[in-house]
Amino acid sequence: MTGVGANTGELASAANSIKGFSQTIGDLKNGVADSKLGKNDFGREHTGAADPYFEGLKKISKALEKNAEVTEGFSGNLNDAARGYEWDDSNNAERVKNAGGR
Repeated sequence: MTGVGANTGELASAANSIKGFSQTIGDLKNGVADSKLGKNDFGREHTGAADPYFEGLKKISKALEKNAEVTEGFSGNLNDAARGYEWDDSNNAERVKNAGGR
């Protein structure tokens, strides 16, 4: 284990997994945004329900887009943390090695 109770490999692995989820969320957003339904698919008696439905799809699509962005940002933060711990550990190891004027 490296760092102060942090495993840089596990942080990086988690970041990669989370980035994959952000891409999956983005794919869901694309599926919602590209709905193949039209007003006629609601039937004559329910065409009035089509507009609110399509407005709802737009809102869901936007929410998924934002969720994908935030999830990807979180994965980037984890990667940054992993690199920070690696640098800190390396720097501290070098200091200890050089302690005592060696």
